[in-house]
Amino acid sequence: MTEDRKGLLKQQIEDAFSDVPSPGVDPEELVDNYSPFDPTVGKWTGDAFAGRHWKDMPLEIMAENHMVACGLGQMTLPAFHFYLPGFMMVTLDSPDCDWEGSGSLIFDLAPPEPDSSEESGKTPEQLAYKREVDEVIRKDYEISMGLLSPAQRKAVLDFLGYVKGTFSEEETPDSNLDLRNINRAIAYISSLDYAPMDDKKALLKEQIKEAFADVPYPGDRALDSAGNSQDEEIIEAFRGRHWKDMPVKNMLEKHHVACGWADMTFQAFHFYLPGFMLVTLDRPRCEWKGKWALIHQFAPVVPVAPDPNLPPDEIAAYNRQWESLARRHEVRMALLWPAQRKAVIDFLTYLRDVAECDNPDIGRAIAYISTLKHMAPKLFSRRA
Repeated sequence: MTEDRKGLLKQQIEDAFSDVPSPGVDPEELVDNYSPFDPTVGKWTGDAFAGRHWKDMPLEIMAENHMVACGLGQMTLPAFHFYLPGFMMVTLDSPDCDWEGSGSLIFDLAPPEPDSSEESGKTPEQLAYKREVDEVIRKDYEISMGLLSPAQRKAVLDFLGYVKGTFSEEETPDSNLDLRNINRAIAYISSLDYAPMDDKKALLKEQIKEAFADVPYPGDRALDSAGNSQDEEIIEAFRGRHWKDMPVKNMLEKHHVACGWADMTFQAFHFYLPGFMLVTLDRPRCEWKGKWALIHQFAPVVPVAPDPNLPPDEIAAYNRQWESLARRHEVRMALLWPAQRKAVIDFLTYLRDVAECDNPDIGRAIAYISTLKHMAPKLFSRRA
């Protein structure tokens, strides 16, 4: 009976997480602190999981390396969401659900508890810093749990219930599992509510689609703005595609494709912008490698002062480059029709207020776009 229940639970987990997108193949995108100089802060985990599906966990490495076995807690939000079912499966396949990483998995699923004992003897500045760190940890946990869809939440709760049923502190005093953390995880995840975020996202996606529905395809030639090798990859990725059919796999794997809007002509930028926003909204908690660049491009250009020791002619040329960049940005933003500007502002507001994206460029971008007027259509024919 237990094996039958385990089999049904494993199928439930697989079904619930089947549509979660891969976080990419770059190991630096999988962990929060990837460093080639200190593998204990993420490199081992990033390298072990890079390019793997959660159905193909690096079991041999996990058995030999405690940091990799406990790697879920080191992962970025998209990677956490993608690999969570793999860690649950490894736990279910272990005798009594007890292996080196099971305690860490349960710990990652339970809400964090700040350790007040660590506050003793600290200076006010040290206390303030510790509390800031505790707040970041708390928010990251809430976001990671907020990634779970209702079906995924149910699968995690049933997993925790199954693990709890196999656990006995009296029989296994040296177990990696912690019954208190299991109960805390069950209590917190049971309290989650997803509808408001899902409803707002769905309405925003429809708003974006409607606002940009009449923008014409610019033609393949309009994709080419500079003619370098990276542009050629961008052209190949987007050639003939509608913004409703973005090259998502390519965008997740290659940063310059994820930021392909930066090298596009004015026409192509206007056409593909809704696609870039929708890709962002479709990522877990809107996290992916192109998000920050997309937010930044909405904000007004802030020139960087030139080196005062440069010759006057070089300073003048430097300033002209910044002026050209600022003008290019103004034209791009001014091409947006009123309904499109509203959609962009609501997109940025969603990232800030619902997805809890803490980026000062969002406020600057909202303020800037709110002041824009639509540019004359004749400028739309200009190449970037």
